[in-house]
Amino acid sequence: MPLIVHQPSGHTTIASNSSGGPDSNIKWAMLTLLLNPPFGLFALIFSILSKHAASMDWDGAMLKGKISLGFSVTGIITAAIVGVALILIFFSRDSST
Repeated sequence: MPLIVHQPSGHTTIASNSSGGPDSNIKWAMLTLLLNPPFGLFALIFSILSKHAASMDWDGAMLKGKISLGFSVTGIITAAIVGVALILIFFSRDSST
């Protein structure tokens, strides 16, 4: 439901919050949990904290959502680097030994 605010200057501001809060990045956290559980666990925790803080502290919820996204991105990049390194090590082994 839009919130209508009448300003003393005669202007009317309509603010709408249809999303229910800032983005908590829960989907990225779940993906990271599958690819890199240590980072995924922290991402999921901060994502859940962001969802719970949305009703009380909008700025705090946004910060927790960004922290969750940071853990997710770091975890996915780390998993990709480790995966590529393992593939390179596996295929670069000398098969004659």
